[in-house]
Amino acid sequence: MDDKGSALIFTLIIILILSVLALSILDISLFEYKTSYAYGNSIVVNNAAESGLDMAKGVFNKSLFDNLNSLINNTVNTLINEYSSLIPPQTVPREVMYEAIYQAVRQYLENNVFNVYQNYQFYLDDKNTIAVTISYIKIVDLQPFDGTNILPKYTIRIETIGTFKNLKRYGHALIVLDLNKSGNPITISSWIIDNTPPLN
Repeated sequence: MDDKGSALIFTLIIILILSVLALSILDISLFEYKTSYAYGNSIVVNNAAESGLDMAKGVFNKSLFDNLNSLINNTVNTLINEYSSLIPPQTVPREVMYEAIYQAVRQYLENNVFNVYQNYQFYLDDKNTIAVTISYIKIVDLQPFDGTNILPKYTIRIETIGTFKNLKRYGHALIVLDLNKSGNPITISSWIIDNTPPLN
């Protein structure tokens, strides 16, 4: 009887040890699954915030640059005609030309481009679970005439929010629109995805 009892106790101890080991392995697997799941969600929400920045940057395309060139040409021609009609006819001062172009382009961008994308929201999936909001797109500096460049340069701030499930990430970008550059006049000065909400 003692041999049967000690065998039963030994069997129960082995079963207990195996159960604890199985629970530990299950706990580790569950932790790895949760970590992997959270990492996957983090990637999705980061991509959502970045896609908002990409979309806002995509506003600066050939069509927009063609419109800006037409606007600049019209502004220049209007000023030249104005100053030519003076008695005696005069040359448009460079500072006046710069300021007129600066204001015309800025007004066009703010009224016809940026307003369309202010608080603009779209989804990256069919189930509308991955949301992107372009919360802010605006010119943030004043570039006075420096005597060298006739065309202005603008620094534009873009703020986006990517949302997926209960996660949020924020995109922050500064891009420079330099109308003096040939080819692509856009330069990315800063491009960040983080957990910091934008400061308006």
